[in-house]
Amino acid sequence: MNALMIDMNNIGVLAKNGHFSIDLVEDFCGVYVRMFASRWRRVNQIFMKVNVNKTGDDSESIWAGLFWLLHNPEGRGNKGMSLK
Repeated sequence: MNALMIDMNNIGVLAKNGHFSIDLVEDFCGVYVRMFASRWRRVNQIFMKVNVNKTGDDSESIWAGLFWLLHNPEGRGNKGMSLK
């Protein structure tokens, strides 16, 4: 699970910066997003809470790429990746 989260975070960062098209990412990652999205969102929330409690800063967490992938891909608003 950890390795998959790291991979998806990297893919999210690359897609966010325009190195991967969102259609390619959806085709490749859609199955994983459907299976694990709720768990990944929960892990991200935990990391953000810990960061706020430790530093008082609510800036992007280390899972920013994964967060972006789940919540705000280009042109899809707050729906995140489509769950076909």
